[in-house]
Amino acid sequence: LVRNEVFWNWLQSNRRTLGSVTGVFLLGVAYMTWQGYDALSFGMTTWGFSWLATFYTCILLIAVSSSGGPASRILQNPSLMRLGTLAYCSYLVHVAIMNALRHPLKAHFPEFPVAAWLVGGILGIALTLAVAALSYKYFEKPLLKRGHQYSY
Repeated sequence: LVRNEVFWNWLQSNRRTLGSVTGVFLLGVAYMTWQGYDALSFGMTTWGFSWLATFYTCILLIAVSSSGGPASRILQNPSLMRLGTLAYCSYLVHVAIMNALRHPLKAHFPEFPVAAWLVGGILGIALTLAVAALSYKYFEKPLLKRGHQYSY
């Protein structure tokens, strides 16, 4: 859509509307968080995933259409952009890594289940990002480079 001149012009002239719509979707995300919806809950499987996808689409549109404002500076932050390169692998491995750390910690420290869960989560995030960085450097980036050699 952003490559479509008509839509792009509309987006540029209606940025406040996009901001308002994004705010409404943010309220819905806050509601789902407050209600503690999990991935298989009725709310998530009926409307929640579509709501999240639309919210993230709005955030993406703000990121690509902003120029120089606070939203642009935040969403185009190099650290966040680097984290974005690790996102897919992180998505694939984070649950397995966090569980692989949390369960042994909980077994070794049964008197501190919350601390084991928290420490396992923090260590799991760090290990997930390390695995994702290695995957990006040695697997994904070479494949992307090779793919860009072809015209299609």
